[in-house]
Amino acid sequence: MSITAITVPKWGIEMQEGTLTEWKVAVGDAVTQGDEIVDMETEKIVNAGEAPASGVIRRLIGEVGDVYEVGVLIGVIADADEDDAAIDAFVSSFKAVDASFEGGDATAAPAPELASEPAAAAAPSGEAPRISPIAKRLAEAEGLDWSILSGTGRNGRISKEDVEAALTVGTPIARTATQKTVAARMAEAKQAVPHFYLYIASDVQHAQNLRKEHSERTGTKFTLNDMIIKAVAVALAENPNVNVIYRDDELYAGDGGIGVAIASEHGLVAPVISNTAKRTLADIGDTVRGLAKAANARELGKDDLAGGATTVSNLGMFGIDRFSAIINPPQTSILAVGAARNTGVVGDGPAVGATRINITMSCDHRAFDGADGARFLATLKSIIEQPAPLFDD
Repeated sequence: MSITAITVPKWGIEMQEGTLTEWKVAVGDAVTQGDEIVDMETEKIVNAGEAPASGVIRRLIGEVGDVYEVGVLIGVIADADEDDAAIDAFVSSFKAVDASFEGGDATAAPAPELASEPAAAAAPSGEAPRISPIAKRLAEAEGLDWSILSGTGRNGRISKEDVEAALTVGTPIARTATQKTVAARMAEAKQAVPHFYLYIASDVQHAQNLRKEHSERTGTKFTLNDMIIKAVAVALAENPNVNVIYRDDELYAGDGGIGVAIASEHGLVAPVISNTAKRTLADIGDTVRGLAKAANARELGKDDLAGGATTVSNLGMFGIDRFSAIINPPQTSILAVGAARNTGVVGDGPAVGATRINITMSCDHRAFDGADGARFLATLKSIIEQPAPLFDD
């Protein structure tokens, strides 16, 4: 007998579940080991799952749009002449394990005993009974889209009571898997990370003037925010006590990457620009635009989201003067940048023009203290206000 399980793999240490976004195969299709057969969204990105073995797709149990825990059975590959009864027995006796699309236990024979709580997806028909018949009839009669409800019944099954509750309080607003992931991670981070906040204002008039002159002279394009991103990287390199990540109660040196908060069409993501301090401003600008395009197309890979000790989040384009952001662990800080505002600065002589931005730094008190953060911000302010070295292409 040659029957192979297709399960939800574990991509990364923190992955607990994934959303099935697309099957690239149908029942009856022949596949070769390594073929891309399914897309799953995890941790704000979409990964392609590969066939763990060669054969024929005999069952597609996982449903598009549903969320499954790591190791859950979502499909079956077997020989074309394998008996349907054997496939059904394999499905009904499968016990979820921490599996992968890249071999490992995914090719194991059926578990010798039934799981104590067989997953709803293990129905012999190959379709997951996500909702009870009476609940489905009630939902359809009331015109309720039950597919976006969370079931409270056994194995997440939607019950009549779940439908009645939705009809009473209203249908929840549909969210993408990325939005749900962000909500969960930010709630966890706010509760687990001891945040403290530091504020500073910086004059960016000189930086804007140099940016304009450089662009006119060279024809290259980059924004004030691109300059701030590089300034942050340079300031971090000069402040190693702040250039750290915090994982498993240990501190590790940062890798030189800087995260950039991007409000994509599918939710908030913060891809990381590697070796930021060594890049030209034009390169940083091109990279940011490329990451934003990839985020909207759901083409960011897990490597795009890894690394960095801090993230730059800029809401200045929305007219926000000052705000505080939540740290994205294992990073240990995040910089919230407000809008550039024209002001008048009065010195010993006549009033002169200036353009200022407010920067709020959210800090992880487990990683460094206020004095370390203050020294970093002083360095950053100096670089932003005297930015000529940033233009050394």
